[in-house]
Amino acid sequence: MNRNNHTEEDLLKRVLRREKKTRKPKMKVSGRKVKNLAKLILEKAKK
Repeated sequence: MNRNNHTEEDLLKRVLRREKKTRKPKMKVSGRKVKNLAKLILEKAKK
């Protein structure tokens, strides 16, 4: 379980980092979706 949560967090960090690097107007919406997903997954990981 712990290892699973960790890999998910790493993936999210990578995605968010990539989102910051690519400043395309189309990416803004997907970036918000990614951040919302990140919050949900992190909340699940805490529980």
